[in-house]
Amino acid sequence: MDDEIRRDIREIRRDLADLRREIGTLVPSCQQSSQSALSEMRRGVSGPLLRHQSFEISAGLEENMVQDCRMHQTCHAFFTDLLLKNASLLRSRSEGDATEQVNANRALLSEQQAKSPFPSCSICFSQAWQIIDHQVDLLRSLRLYRDQPDRTDLEDLDGEILLRDILEPLSNRQRLQILKALSVRERSFSALSEITGLKGGNLLFHLDRLSQSGLILQRHERGDYLISERGYSLLVAVAALPSLVRDWALHEGSRSSEGQDTER
Repeated sequence: MDDEIRRDIREIRRDLADLRREIGTLVPSCQQSSQSALSEMRRGVSGPLLRHQSFEISAGLEENMVQDCRMHQTCHAFFTDLLLKNASLLRSRSEGDATEQVNANRALLSEQQAKSPFPSCSICFSQAWQIIDHQVDLLRSLRLYRDQPDRTDLEDLDGEILLRDILEPLSNRQRLQILKALSVRERSFSALSEITGLKGGNLLFHLDRLSQSGLILQRHERGDYLISERGYSLLVAVAALPSLVRDWALHEGSRSSEGQDTER
């Protein structure tokens, strides 16, 4: 039974790796269908993965926890409950759904480890952390766990990189037109020329600039152009800016009105 489960999991992981590579290269026009395929994959593998997780939790804790400890049963129950809660997140449906709960469980485990009374406790906690790492790898493969960016001071922000790789490539109307057009589907050089009104070398200049920034790709030397995953993510982030500005303006307007009412 153990060998069969492990063989199934290896096959599932290979399928997941293939799917992730496929999603990374799909053109945005296929994004909806790729998300649908990923959802189908999640539904298909959640059952076998949950069974494997239950086995890994039970076997891992039994084999690697310190046995001759008066806290063994208490800690075993705590670890099992926490790890099974993480495992249940494999049934999540949407991208990033598991992130908050996994991070909360990690924080709880860290808190309990800080209170551990014996030096040998590190052995048991180490096993629990190892299982959590495996769980996060699985959730990340299914895109149910989203890695959180490190919090950095604004002083660490590299202005040169920000200007060169983000602000400058997006500071041109035609380049934004190109990204917007490619976010729908891949386009030929002539199609982009018609959309932007640019001809020959002028259009090529802007395409080269976007390519150098890693925002678009070309299938081959004279092939169609498509937006990269980085370019699509950046375009989505830029698209959110107008609503942020409107919200800020409304907030400031509300504060101004409140101030006037107070003065009256």
